[in-house]
Amino acid sequence: MTNRSCAVMAVVLMLGAFTPATAGAVTLLDQPPTQAWGVFSDESFDLTPQPYGYSQVIADDFEVATGGAGFALEEVVIWGGFEPFPGSTFPLWDDVDVLVHADAGGLPGTVLCAETGVSANRQATGLTVTGEDEYMVTLTLRSPCGLSDGSYWIEVYYNTALGYDDWFWEFSAPDPGGIYAYAFQAPGVAWTPENVGSYGDTALQLDGSLGAVACVDSAAALQSALTAAGADGEDDVILVVQGTYLTTGSAFIYTTAESFDLQLLGGFTAGCTDRVVAPANTILDGAGANPVLVLEPGSSTQGNLHVQGFTISNGVATGTGTAGLVAGGVPGHSGSITIDHNAILNNQAENGAAGILAGYGGVLAVVNNLIAGNVSSGGYGAGVLSCSGETLWMTNNTVADNSCTGGCTGGVEVSGSVPPHINNNILWGNQNLDLAFQHSSTRLSNNDIGVFMGDPDPSSTGNLSVDPDFYGGGNYRLQISSPVDNQGTNNPAGGLPAYDLDRRPRARDGHVDMGAYETPPVFISGFEDPLLGDWSLVVGAD
Repeated sequence: MTNRSCAVMAVVLMLGAFTPATAGAVTLLDQPPTQAWGVFSDESFDLTPQPYGYSQVIADDFEVATGGAGFALEEVVIWGGFEPFPGSTFPLWDDVDVLVHADAGGLPGTVLCAETGVSANRQATGLTVTGEDEYMVTLTLRSPCGLSDGSYWIEVYYNTALGYDDWFWEFSAPDPGGIYAYAFQAPGVAWTPENVGSYGDTALQLDGSLGAVACVDSAAALQSALTAAGADGEDDVILVVQGTYLTTGSAFIYTTAESFDLQLLGGFTAGCTDRVVAPANTILDGAGANPVLVLEPGSSTQGNLHVQGFTISNGVATGTGTAGLVAGGVPGHSGSITIDHNAILNNQAENGAAGILAGYGGVLAVVNNLIAGNVSSGGYGAGVLSCSGETLWMTNNTVADNSCTGGCTGGVEVSGSVPPHINNNILWGNQNLDLAFQHSSTRLSNNDIGVFMGDPDPSSTGNLSVDPDFYGGGNYRLQISSPVDNQGTNNPAGGLPAYDLDRRPRARDGHVDMGAYETPPVFISGFEDPLLGDWSLVVGAD
């Protein structure tokens, strides 16, 4: 294998397009290895001191050309191996990251999809690359990455935890006219083109499904995509272009008797080849007349649901209906549900949940959401979260100023037969109760809660009951003086989100804040900037 000084160049090359004739499972790209050479793509290498240089991760570009069907990336196959150094031990594949970028003028741009700790299946091929054993590594994504027709980049790196074994990504046959790039200081940062000769493309195979991705830019197209997803016999990804989507007489609704996944993702630009995840740019609006969004899988189904990047507002529900968002909530459904980076605002219910109703039998993860200003006359203001299957993680949400009348819960009601983990949340200023829970083993860790009802697990720790010091006027970001600054736990059950609702890195100064927003930084000049631009959440921003 090459020495490290030569390996500082990480390459990025043009990949060919694949245009299939029919929908279904396909290999979008197949670039076999040449057993000739490779380049390091190792997170720990980014952190090692001189003489070996600074960061190095590799990205490779590819084209999706499906005639409008779309491609759901489900599996990535790479080839390469490890170059051992003195004192090394052969590492386990326990920390592989896969990121898909938009194309930004011939370099990796916005991160559209990212998974850490991707499941890896490593198989020896029996061949060698410059004296080292070659391996084929199959990386299976937990959630398919939905891609419309266009140009993209894929980045794969491995963290050897500062060990001596460095992963190298092998080359495939040269791709004439390709572009090379490498990164300095941290993975995915400062991509820079560099001509380093015709070493070759990366050894790479991309597998997935066709026809399972919809890019929608109107209310009618959104409902059509939801309807189709409920009966097409495959996992579906619906990419929603930025804009306001008014319901017309009824909620946007998805129902299914099938056990397939649905991802509903907001913030895309026209054509769905780039994305800015900011709830304010993609609004689902009930127009003050009906509920907003209802995702109801069947009682015996196992499909997963994921909702990300929306403002869900102005819904109205009568009877015991939910006005804002329904995600699951059906006993017998055992799929996982993830609701993250959303704002659920100003919905009104009669005797049901005004903001959100979510659960049931799988993992329920409610992360990085703002739930505020929702009103229920006799039900639950913010909403109800229920899990009677695996576990419930409620992490880094801000739930504030929701209300109800009578002796009901203005905040969140948490129910179900499994003990939930409630971490790093702010539940404040809600009428009557900010939080109510039933399970006696409910674990409360590092939350700011005004008034709650329930008997928490004795292991609960780090909780406060103080005014979080919001900016006010409908702005639920924290002032610099907030007493919940740095008061969260960096290791909550279910994991810490990488970014807050404004795309600031979590734990930016070593310790995470409570709630959906990190406190803004103090500039070197000493002047504080409480707004930091337009507060948008830009996926992949430095």
